[in-house]
This record gives sequence, structure tokens and C-alpha cells, in this order.
Amino acid sequence: WHVLRHATTYANGRVLELGCNMALLSTFLLKEAGAGAALAADHDPAILEAAAKVALAFGVQPQLRQIDFDRDPGWEDQLAAFAPDVVVALSVLHWVQDKARFLAFLGRFDEVIFEGHDSSRIERGRLRQVGFTEIDLVDTSERGRPILLARKH
Repeated sequence: WHVLRHATTYANGRVLELGCNMALLSTFLLKEAGAGAALAADHDPAILEAAAKVALAFGVQPQLRQIDFDRDPGWEDQLAAFAPDVVVALSVLHWVQDKARFLAFLGRFDEVIFEGHDSSRIERGRLRQVGFTEIDLVDTSERGRPILLARKH
């Protein structure tokens, strides 16, 4: 939280969290960082049910959406309609089979916080390929993975 809290400005913004797990980041950003709205997507309905309970306990209401990034048709337009100011994809690309499709989706947006499983050099290359021009290393995760802030300017 301490790293992501300062990665970008969330105040009054719209945050799309991909592969949200229990939507802890969305909950935190709504409760503590002043985000205006959050949409958290994951493929597992049990995880999303737990996310709803966490959000209720903290008194916030992120939108929760069950999405399978490999099997669901048209998920890109469905999520893009949320019109996020920032997209967060932490450790999700590794679990997606169609990496090119997922990365192309990230490339639709101006600001992405991304954690990959590969080296910073490889992950920066992936983000450049989909149009990001400014890619900064925010920090390294507890698992030694790069957390990058990618922007288009």
C-alpha cells in the first residue's frame, strides 16, 4: 500500500483494477486515497464474493465484475466503458494465456500501474510495444518483481 499510495494521483479518479483478487487495492484507494470510483475485475466468483464482504466492512462500494480475460468475448469494451483514469494490473499478465490481447487492452489507456513476472527490461519492452512512452520503476515487489508506472505523453 505504501508504494502504490504514492505511485500516482488517485483523488477523485476512476481506477480499474485487473486481476483484483479480493479488491483490496480498490477498497484502499476508495477509503484512504480519495478515488472517486473503482471497478475491480477477477475471474473467480468466490474471490469476488470475498471482495464484496471486504468492501462492505470498510464502507466502500467498488464495482466488482467477473471477467475471464482469455474466454470472455468483448471484455475489453465492457471494461473500457468504465473510462478509468488509471488501470492497475498487478501480477496478472502471468496468468493470462493471450498476453498480446491483454497488453493491447492496457495500451488503450494513458496511465497504467503494472507488475510483471519478468525483468524490468522485458516488462518495459512489453509496455513500449503497446504505446507507452514514459515508463518508470515505482518499486520492486516483495517477490522481487518490477512495479512500473507507464504513461503516454
